[in-house]
Amino acid sequence: MAMSPLQELVESRQIGAGRLGRVETLAPAAERGTAAGGCQLLAAEMRALQSDWRQWEESALRSQRSLRDVLSQMALSEQEFAARVAQLEEAAQRFGELLAARAQSLVPLDARLTDGEVVESWRKEKVRTPLFP
Repeated sequence: MAMSPLQELVESRQIGAGRLGRVETLAPAAERGTAAGGCQLLAAEMRALQSDWRQWEESALRSQRSLRDVLSQMALSEQEFAARVAQLEEAAQRFGELLAARAQSLVPLDARLTDGEVVESWRKEKVRTPLFP
């Protein structure tokens, strides 16, 4: 599942925050029983952990913004696709109507008339234009 790594990342944030909090809570007690040189090392390590944590959180926020942007773009693309599908469906319907109208106009005249009308039309034409004048 694609969201599984994201869920793991969210869970690791909670774990990391808890660990950093414990280190920050225990650091003063550790410094009380440690020589000056050791305290400097502890302080440097604490600053490094805090810096790493800030960088991690900034990176996570950038990733979150990036994912939101991608989701927003996907939603816009889906809307555009749906609009284009509707346009195509409308164009296909109009095209079908045009084809039907053209097919109707191409049907021979006598195919649209009843047999009686064809005979009557033939008689009128025969009278107007005799074969042997």
